[in-house]
Amino acid sequence: NLDYDCFNVYLLRMLDKDKIISNLIFLLENNPDYKYIFIDGLLDLCNDFNNVEETKQLMILLQSLCEKRDVSIISILHLGKTNGYALGHIGSSSERKMESSIIVKKDSEESNAITITPKFLRSDSHFQDIRFNTLHLFDQNKSHVG
Repeated sequence: NLDYDCFNVYLLRMLDKDKIISNLIFLLENNPDYKYIFIDGLLDLCNDFNNVEETKQLMILLQSLCEKRDVSIISILHLGKTNGYALGHIGSSSERKMESSIIVKKDSEESNAITITPKFLRSDSHFQDIRFNTLHLFDQNKSHVG
């Protein structure tokens, strides 16, 4: 059984990047027991994902938060539809700084199937692809948002 009492979700996507970042810092400062932060949409933390200086400052901030707060940041960065590469300077910068990178891909033939593939893992060897069906992951009668 999963313990959903220790899992909190904050919807910040509708805010501008400065407010998202200030909320992120506030949450970490006021919740020292947080060990993992999931950011769904790294692009939401910048105005221009091709701006070298803005991207550099964002990477410095995220690294600083990881070190100061002893927290792991797991972020989602969608790949370009035409070339399959991480988007812009933010994509290349984050790939240089990250510990590990995996690709999560929805199966084109089975709508509820997901495959997880290692792209690179700095601290461990690559694993075999993991494929699973998402249909039965959660009990539909229980709320999973904290």
